[in-house]
Amino acid sequence: MNFTFITEDGRETIPYSGYLKNPALRKKVRDPDRVFLNLGDTIISYDQKWLAGKKTELETVRMLSIYQKENPIQFFLPHGEGAGFLNDTRNDVMAIIAPNRTGKTTTAVVSTCLDLFPCDKDWPIFTRKQNAVHFREFRKPLQVGVATYNWVMMQRTLWPIIKSWIPKFELGEYAEGREPNWRQNPSIRLQSGSELFFFVYEQGQDAFESQALDRWLWDEQPDKAKFDGGDERTRTRLGLHRFALTPHAVEGRPDTGGGGWLEDFLEGHNPMGHRIGKYRIMVPDVPDWVYPNEAKEQAKEKWVDGPRRTNNAKMIAEGKARYYGEWHRSSGLLLDDFDENVHVIPYFKPDKSWTRYRGIDHGLSNPSACLCVAVSPENDIYAYAEYYEIGVISENAERIVKMAGNKLLDTGTIKTGNVVQRRQREQVVRTRFHRTVLDGRSYSGRDPNSTMTIGRLYEICGLKAEPASGADDATAYSIVKQYLVVDGERINPVTKKKGSPRLFIMDSCPNLIRQVKKLQEKKVKGWNADRTERANKKDDHLVDCLKYICQIPPSHIAGIWAYENDFEEEPAKRVVRFKVDPHTGY
Repeated sequence: MNFTFITEDGRETIPYSGYLKNPALRKKVRDPDRVFLNLGDTIISYDQKWLAGKKTELETVRMLSIYQKENPIQFFLPHGEGAGFLNDTRNDVMAIIAPNRTGKTTTAVVSTCLDLFPCDKDWPIFTRKQNAVHFREFRKPLQVGVATYNWVMMQRTLWPIIKSWIPKFELGEYAEGREPNWRQNPSIRLQSGSELFFFVYEQGQDAFESQALDRWLWDEQPDKAKFDGGDERTRTRLGLHRFALTPHAVEGRPDTGGGGWLEDFLEGHNPMGHRIGKYRIMVPDVPDWVYPNEAKEQAKEKWVDGPRRTNNAKMIAEGKARYYGEWHRSSGLLLDDFDENVHVIPYFKPDKSWTRYRGIDHGLSNPSACLCVAVSPENDIYAYAEYYEIGVISENAERIVKMAGNKLLDTGTIKTGNVVQRRQREQVVRTRFHRTVLDGRSYSGRDPNSTMTIGRLYEICGLKAEPASGADDATAYSIVKQYLVVDGERINPVTKKKGSPRLFIMDSCPNLIRQVKKLQEKKVKGWNADRTERANKKDDHLVDCLKYICQIPPSHIAGIWAYENDFEEEPAKRVVRFKVDPHTGY
């Protein structure tokens, strides 16, 4: 894009790249002691002493300063894909997604404000040849909702931004310092008749369902329920929604980051009947006089170049969000060190000398799960096989044993009360496991259809296990995280380059991969509540298996743990037949 620079040396119009190559011009533009005016695509920078002796230039600067102060929106210049966001007339939901300090909130505020009052089609914002905003005809006063996550943010940040871009003649007494009545009626009425109503995500659901509005401006990420509440009434007025959000995950800020409902919504996976336009601003898109190039280079080194050199997967993921404006799936993700590009590897057959471990999570109404891992001599863990099915205990045991390439042998019967049950044991044919662990609660829990514990029933069915650690989620997940963390100096056994975790998941475990990617923290009430590392228990059974294994902890033990040739089968013993219970399968 071309910019016009006006200094005591004259006037020149050059591409932005030419400005960056002109250190003398850059020094003038960024010198805080000079008179500076940012008029969008025209930048004025004068030496104060020089300007004081130039009557014509001084009067021009004085008048332009007044124009800018009285009506700043006329000079607004969008960055990145901001012009596309402002000119989107096809969609009823528009989102501008960008890192901090790139102007995303300002862009969304300006787009909203252009709907609220009459504009002059001769304003520079509409007439410039590059990045021009399409003129909007004012048709009628609108009622607009503006929402952010708490009142402090509203009063200290969002409201001042809104006030700074609305023309003074539209603000009326609010331009002179009057504040909205934040306690009783947080709203303002412009001279055009349009009204702004202020909301925060800390409010109850009824606040978002109390009135039908023409527009919504959502700052960062609201609760889905609150969006739905506002959307149902805005839909009846054929209204619009605009979002301005940060894609990187901020610790303690559940309104930021990816992996939640809003990402699915805006990416079109669940549009809920809306037409959605998505736009992005990146750090390099912002002009040097707004975001200094030296600061951009520091940010690039911190978030892009440095993490790439050390293969720090966690920092690389966060850096893509902080620098390029891509979604960061760490907010709310328990295992935020997981990176599919690092931890997921193609399947290969583990060496027979690698020690095998097995973790089981018993399901009642949910699927039962089993995860098999192999530990290399370097003590790296490779998850290579999974079981994830609904079944009774006898079926689970049979399938898990079969998955290992082993067989069940009948060893007699056992009588409990009036019921005679078949007793089996696992015969090692292909795989020998050093330890098999079953979730501790199920292990000691009583089966409702017998007098036995679940652990004892699995043993009778041929799958002998021991109880897994009963550590709380916070402790268990912290252990799993230690295996996921990438050591920048360690040679990766797969890529042979520096940067390696200690846990790898083969692509033969698709359900485990899916569950790790989607595993969410249990949401806590209130934005300011402490975050807890407790899993959403809807779909995490294979991750539980991984937790049980990591808490053993698994280590390599010299020996042979897998076999190419079958062992000779032991002769089956005579079995006394009995009636099978429809619930347990015995």
